[in-house]
Amino acid sequence: MGLFLVPALRPITIQKLTLQDWSGQTRAAQWQETWSYLSDSPAHFLLGAGPDSYPQAIAPYHTHDYLEIFQYPHNIVLNIWVETGLLGLAGFGLIAYEVLRVALRHRRQHFVIPIFAGLLTMTIHGLVDVPYFKNDLSMLTWTLIAMLLIAAHTERAWLVHD
Repeated sequence: MGLFLVPALRPITIQKLTLQDWSGQTRAAQWQETWSYLSDSPAHFLLGAGPDSYPQAIAPYHTHDYLEIFQYPHNIVLNIWVETGLLGLAGFGLIAYEVLRVALRHRRQHFVIPIFAGLLTMTIHGLVDVPYFKNDLSMLTWTLIAMLLIAAHTERAWLVHD
């Protein structure tokens, strides 16, 4: 939001947020192809393509020949849906809900909000990129979730001096 305060940065910020640049148009094309795959049959819709199967599954739906077929659709919801199906997407939703619930319940504890902010940043970034399915980023995600749970349930003991 701070970028809107600088008049010279407004046009490029709007261009990025509305996916009008090359990167945004590439993402939109990927999402269209992914949705074509998911909506083509009930099996695709319910089960996705399976782990690490996106490039092969999307090939028949690849209509933007000027683009390569990427490893993932570059959207956290579509990534999870294509890899794990609707059950995996529901599981992601439950985990996200629980993380949010814990963060809100324990927001007054010192480390909870910064850790939650890291997870939130990765999730927002995940709307247009692949912040989870890369090995190091999945490890970072689960490390932050573990740290959030530990901080939420044990920080009081660290701060109390007998």
